Amino acid sequence: MGKEIALDLKILIGRAQLESGMIKPIMDDTETMILYLEPGLIRHLRERLGEMKGSIVIEEIWYPELQREHDDSIMERLLQLPEVKKRELEHANQCRKYMR
Repeated sequence: MGKEIALDLKILIGRAQLESGMIKPIMDDTETMILYLEPGLIRHLRERLGEMKGSIVIEEIWYPELQREHDDSIMERLLQLPEVKKRELEHANQCRKYMR
């Protein structure tokens, strides 16, 4: 039973990682606010960990890697813009997923 729950959590985190468009593992970097991520268990857990300045390092979990020299994460770059709104991030993320 415990292994099934652990596998389910890894799948949920992997899906959230893909949905976020982030290169850094999302449970390790909890200081970056990913407001455009769908509400749910993983987002809530990230937000609570961020409040405590905590993180969870998960071994053997998938996260995307940059594929070419000078590649960058679109969403990580957009999150650095001070004036960007949540709705704009949501639209950009939807476009990013569609173009993928």
